[in-house]
Amino acid sequence: MCATQKRENPFSFFLARLRENRIFTILSWLCAIFYPLCCYGAVEIFHFNSLSKTITFFLRHMHTVFFLWVVLTVLYAIVWLILKKAWRAMLSFYIMSLLLGAADYFKKAILGEYLYPWDFLQITNLKEVTGFVSISMPIKLVVLLILLFSLILPPLICHTSLGASWKIRLPLVLALAALCVFSVSTPKRRQTLLNQNGLYLEDMALQTSNYQANGFMGAFLINLLSCAIEKPAEYSEAAVKEILSPYEATEAGDNFSSPDIILVLSESFWDPATLPGVTFSEDPLKNYHAISQQEGVISGKFYTTGFGGGTVRPEFEVLTGLTTDYLPSGSIPYQYVSRQIESFPSLYGSYGYDTLAIHPYSSAFYFRKNAYPLLGFDTLAFEEELAELPVETLRRGNQISDKTFVEDLIYYLKTADDPLFLFGISMEAHQPYEEKFEVTHIEVSSDDLTDEELYLLEQYTQCMADADEALAELVKAIDERERDTILIYFGDHLPTLGANYGAYVHSGMLHDVTRVSQEEKKLLQSTPFLVYANFDLEEGSLLHAGNDNEISSYLLMSAVSELIDGPRTSYQNFLLDFGETLPYYNVRLAMTPTEEESYWIESQKIITYDRLAGGNYSQKTEETN
Repeated sequence: MCATQKRENPFSFFLARLRENRIFTILSWLCAIFYPLCCYGAVEIFHFNSLSKTITFFLRHMHTVFFLWVVLTVLYAIVWLILKKAWRAMLSFYIMSLLLGAADYFKKAILGEYLYPWDFLQITNLKEVTGFVSISMPIKLVVLLILLFSLILPPLICHTSLGASWKIRLPLVLALAALCVFSVSTPKRRQTLLNQNGLYLEDMALQTSNYQANGFMGAFLINLLSCAIEKPAEYSEAAVKEILSPYEATEAGDNFSSPDIILVLSESFWDPATLPGVTFSEDPLKNYHAISQQEGVISGKFYTTGFGGGTVRPEFEVLTGLTTDYLPSGSIPYQYVSRQIESFPSLYGSYGYDTLAIHPYSSAFYFRKNAYPLLGFDTLAFEEELAELPVETLRRGNQISDKTFVEDLIYYLKTADDPLFLFGISMEAHQPYEEKFEVTHIEVSSDDLTDEELYLLEQYTQCMADADEALAELVKAIDERERDTILIYFGDHLPTLGANYGAYVHSGMLHDVTRVSQEEKKLLQSTPFLVYANFDLEEGSLLHAGNDNEISSYLLMSAVSELIDGPRTSYQNFLLDFGETLPYYNVRLAMTPTEEESYWIESQKIITYDRLAGGNYSQKTEETN
């Protein structure tokens, strides 16, 4: 009977013989023991997108590589002790390698940024890396994943397992876990551990060089151990008070008419005609350009800290006047907001304004639902609430159209009784651009762009044409109002148009992504902005009528408050002086500040730390004044 069964199941017979083979058994144990090293190598190959570069990195950083291998092996041992069977622990590490390697590869290719630990704090943000993916994985990386998975098979066939009982395994798990926690339990231990193994916490200040010099695992570990906001060396209560001592809060002036304030962040709003060598059958932003030419209208370049994504960073800067330059790169500013933060919504709320934030998307995205009330917003209207309005919802791809968004804005303007501070974020121009429109109405042509880049540009250009029409409708509604109203309209970042800055490189806007010039950085980090009012504005120190204005994100609303003779806190008056010295600045521009300019930059860094992670002395000073 047994012989018959073996003949009927040759595969089972083959597996049984393999298990009895001593060499294969040794192979299964070797696969199980050295799997963390294989996973480490696979992730770095994804990161460098090259086997030869990975080997070179390993040979040049052998001490660091050995340390990271030990770290991974300790974590792997904990998982193996818990799961007992080797193949289960290996599968867990395979999934981890796949997630880290692929997410880092796609995020770098699409957004130009590496994968950071805090990306996983807001799992929906990974839609920018997965749901918005418009490129395929190279076949060599697919083969690598197959080979990595195949190493799990020998331990699976041989049933390679730890024979010890829970009474032995559990204490080992606890001991290893305690060792890990103890090793990084204090700032000094963290720094010593890293420094002894060729890694430095200071590297997280410049993430590009961090990931290039330390590889993915090294940089990821540095970031993981430095998620907190770095305390400035000069920070103290006395330093905060000294910075703000020359400034007092400014009450609203005699010419302040309590106008409705409409602040609009237009998703990826940018002029595609900026791309050289590309022609359009008509101006995608014809209304924006016409409005900006009107007498008294203010427009120009808005310098942002995002590119292709990261809307929340310029958003946070505009609303608070604080900087994200010195937060962990790629982090979500709202993850650090755990108490009331002085902002423009809170300031105008104290003057009797209703403060409303609307966004036609999920309330969970970027922690906005939790953070907005702490910034002074009384009412929040996300996709769920906006669906209840008597406004027809029109979608473009997966996103709500700018036409619907503007109709929502106008609805709230019409139904408001008290002065209104209305902040809105549009969504139509958000990625992905593939198949957003069945038909586009502006023809785009170029001899230099690939077919894929040209297709993406056509789809994106239609988004801009829609945004432009919606802007015209909003301006028309403002003109028809009897109540004084001011509109501040800006783009958060440039769009992603192909992998590795594809359309920007092939059009000639960028010449070499590895050596971007100062002027090219200014192009990549600036979007159009507009200040429009149906009443006469005051003369400002940072903004003036015309289309040649240049301003940083965190200076914008202080400048606007000055234009309407509105109230300003002492910190917001500090920002006006900052702007007269440095009208635009952020670390992405890679500017070299003078000694005087460095004072303002460092001072803003101190105030930002104070309000997000420090003693909050600056806001206590405001309350005292």
